Amino acid sequence: MPEHSHPASEKETSRLEAFSDGVFGVAITLLAIEITVDHHTPATDAGLQRALLALWPVYVAYFASFVQILFMWLAHHTIFGLVRRVNTELMLANGLLLLLVVLVPFPTKTLGEFIHTDARHTAAIFYTGYFVLISAAFVLLTRVATAPRYHLLREGVAPATLAQLRRSQDLGLLCNVLIAATAFLNVWLALALSTSMWMYWASLSRKNQLPESALQSPARPGGND
Repeated sequence: MPEHSHPASEKETSRLEAFSDGVFGVAITLLAIEITVDHHTPATDAGLQRALLALWPVYVAYFASFVQILFMWLAHHTIFGLVRRVNTELMLANGLLLLLVVLVPFPTKTLGEFIHTDARHTAAIFYTGYFVLISAAFVLLTRVATAPRYHLLREGVAPATLAQLRRSQDLGLLCNVLIAATAFLNVWLALALSTSMWMYWASLSRKNQLPESALQSPARPGGND
């Protein structure tokens, strides 16, 4: 039986992807849990209304982080759609990414709490800089998954598909670095750019979908390079 169709290899890949899906789900759930009304809020209609309206930075941070995690999950799904088996290097790279993803609620909560204070610059730099780390982890995961020496890819993956995936991850990292740098100069512009990154990832999620044409048939030797 060819290695690429070995049931054990497919089971390992499915288990790793299922575990990763669970971590993404936990990260999104924790985002919502962090949204709470101050327990010192006056127990009156007017007091609660003011408290709910005052949480607008938290709502914005939640929305931005939720959408980014959603498209991270889609990007992760795209990468593992190319993989037929896993190795230690891929599991470690994936673990690093999940370590960062599950902590997204922390910079999100920090941004929501301090964006309307004198600490807004530090909060914005922390928030946007955190997504630089996540983008770097995605680049690492992509490089490991597509490295020819590991032979992890499904048979017949087109070189153009791999090149497009690598370019999209590299460009995403560059964009996040520029956004984090902008936070040092203009907090609101940096946050607007960071929030708008969902449009970039949404566009890439369509471009990086894996139709049957993404796989060469029949596979050519060296198709995984």
